Amino acid sequence: MKMNSKFAAAVSAFALLAGPSAASAATVTITYAGTVSSGYDGTGVFGSAGGDLTGDSYTATYVFNTSLGNTALSTPTELILNGGAGAFGIPTPLVNASLTINGVTVSVPGGDQDLIWVLGGSGGSGYDVLARQYGVPNNGNTTVANELANDLSTGPSVIPFSFAGPVSYTVNAADSVFGDFVIGASAGNGYFGDAYGDLSPASLTVSSGAVAAAAPEPSTWAMMLVGFAGLGFAGYRRRKTAALVA
Repeated sequence: MKMNSKFAAAVSAFALLAGPSAASAATVTITYAGTVSSGYDGTGVFGSAGGDLTGDSYTATYVFNTSLGNTALSTPTELILNGGAGAFGIPTPLVNASLTINGVTVSVPGGDQDLIWVLGGSGGSGYDVLARQYGVPNNGNTTVANELANDLSTGPSVIPFSFAGPVSYTVNAADSVFGDFVIGASAGNGYFGDAYGDLSPASLTVSSGAVAAAAPEPSTWAMMLVGFAGLGFAGYRRRKTAALVA
């Protein structure tokens, strides 16, 4: 039996929609690991309230969507991807950031001043990353509610001159590193929040991936199937009516 052309087209469209969805944007996952060089856990975010975090191991993970944000400040020796409502007035490229200490992982909101800064050229190479959320202004000054920063500077061409890397690097004594974190600072406290401290990165990994286009919800699939079936039934009735009239 010959299939109605509209129904065939609808089925073809459904097959295309149901197939693998194409990637719509590139993502970069950045992971720093090391030790807390000095830190204080005031409210027990990572363990005991009032605990000393100095010497504890940490892992900081960031995911950025490189199709968002701004790269206009980049130069031949610096790649800069930034964004955030507070500092730049544009959507942030940060998808998420988290900090793990003592086996406890805490989300670190950004949204106000988020960036990746890759250094290159004969002067050296490096990879810096920041996620920052502003707090309530205090006496006209900007406060920080949440922050997670990690910086690495090393020799020329050691770190690929690219947001996406790939990078798998272990810090050595000749490198310059720094990091800090603030979790839940309130207005008037500046950098003194529920937990805060300085970080000493020991390794860096950078890998790229993709953000897949969102698939329709199950209810949407059901409506589409009903619609396609309706097209097929309508075509069948037209053929049957034409045959009876003839």
